[in-house]
Amino acid sequence: METETRRITMILSSAVLSLLLCYFDVSSQACNECDCCEGDNACVAETKSCMNGCIAGFWGDKCINSCPKNCITCTSDIDCTECMSGFWGTQCTSSCGKGCVNNTCLQSGNCDCKSTNFDSGRCRSCIKGKFGVDCDESCPSNCGSCLSKTHCNWCKNRYYGSICQFECSVGCSTGTCKKNDGTCSSCKTGFTGNKCDSCITAKHGANCDLDCPRSCFCENECTSTCKSVKGKRSCNAYDGYCIYGCLDGFHGEMCDKKCSDKCVNATCLQTTAQCLYGCNEGFSGSQCTQAKKHVRQDGHTTSEMIGATFGAGLFGLLIGIVFTFVFITWKRRRNEKKGDEINGNPGDGIEIMATQDRDGSNNVDYENEMPATYEELKERDERTYSEITSNQQMSHQAAEYINC
Repeated sequence: METETRRITMILSSAVLSLLLCYFDVSSQACNECDCCEGDNACVAETKSCMNGCIAGFWGDKCINSCPKNCITCTSDIDCTECMSGFWGTQCTSSCGKGCVNNTCLQSGNCDCKSTNFDSGRCRSCIKGKFGVDCDESCPSNCGSCLSKTHCNWCKNRYYGSICQFECSVGCSTGTCKKNDGTCSSCKTGFTGNKCDSCITAKHGANCDLDCPRSCFCENECTSTCKSVKGKRSCNAYDGYCIYGCLDGFHGEMCDKKCSDKCVNATCLQTTAQCLYGCNEGFSGSQCTQAKKHVRQDGHTTSEMIGATFGAGLFGLLIGIVFTFVFITWKRRRNEKKGDEINGNPGDGIEIMATQDRDGSNNVDYENEMPATYEELKERDERTYSEITSNQQMSHQAAEYINC
């Protein structure tokens, strides 16, 4: 009895160990005979085969073969009956869709989607117009589907371009055109060109179904500033509008208007005249017609600084004029006073005080010394006349010096 109990215990231990190894994906070695049978006493001793099947992860009569990777149960190495979470398929080699709830799906791959932004069924892709890990971001308006906001996989009818931003010509016979360049497979009657965007000779109108007058634009040349394509007209026959755009530096329907010279490279868009590469330094605006104010680091503009400097200079000039006028007036009055002192004041009478001459001789005060004889009087008068004449000459010279 003890021997039988020990044998059963060993079998159970082996089964539990095998199950754990299978569950944690480390069952790289096959089970020994009877070790991986399902249930107790499930092994036939004579044939070493399992009566109730195999534990998870093994298959075969003797349950010694491992199931493929990601299989929980299988009937052969190519037929899984149950996959591990996140996988599906006959061999459990396919991953569940990114939109599956809890990353879980049926053996067929179908699952419940996280949101209505996923395609129903396997929830592997976004519905039209959505992208992103959770399909919650919107594609550009004319995209059928996209990988990002800058790349559309395909465009809705009548649109083309990297983000489907351009409209196909109405002249395309099917109403659609190639996504990359807008060319049409064929043109409607009356239209011509790769994009079917021009009328055939002698036709005009939105649908190229109106006849041109005999003297129509056939006698006029396209504007020389229209871009040209070898072997093709550079402008429409019925209105003269440039078909392939303008040469650099021009804009307008007939490319007859110059771009602003404030544009970088003098280049602008044909339809709006907006500067294509921005503005030259010092200008702003879509057409670079606005001069920028140069603001210094202290917050004042150049015009403000020029005005302040001019004002300060003018104020200084006025102050200088005032001081100069005051100084000249003062100088003139001072010189006049000196002139009066040199010439003497008229009407004071003959009162000659004794003064020191430049040569060191003394003049005589006549009030204090009267001549005694006629000879002395005559001699004094002659000397007085000579001194007065000499003083007048000095006064004229001093006046001339002062006026200079």
